[in-house]
Amino acid sequence: MGLGKSLQTIAFLHTFFAYYPDQRSLLLVPSNVVHNWDEEFHHWLPQGRPETDDELTPSKVKSA
Repeated sequence: MGLGKSLQTIAFLHTFFAYYPDQRSLLLVPSNVVHNWDEEFHHWLPQGRPETDDELTPSKVKSA
């Protein structure tokens, strides 16, 4: 049931970084959706994909 949470977050981050390009963000999501988030960023912002320190892969995600 898509409520648009991903799109809202991507739109917010895109606008935030337009005004504050030197800032960073942290997304806390379950490890099984990290790949989905990477695909969503690519889908909605193909030219404006965020830069990451590491590639977004579940193997690099630390669980609590």
